[in-house]
Amino acid sequence: MGRIDPRVVFGALLVLLGVLLLLQNLNLLPPDIDLLWAFLFLLGGVAFLSLTRCPDGRDGASQSAASHG
Repeated sequence: MGRIDPRVVFGALLVLLGVLLLLQNLNLLPPDIDLLWAFLFLLGGVAFLSLTRCPDGRDGASQSAASHG
């Protein structure tokens, strides 16, 4: 099975976030849902960090800086 394309994951997360925001604006979610948004923000950060990791364990930023100079 092939590797999952990060663009597809990012797009799916954006769609999910949009649906949750729509449900909250339509008052279909409880008003005390702030913990969900904090969790989603944390989950997005972890996903970003995991997607920018190189297979050898270095992060993408240090690799691109090393290759440019």
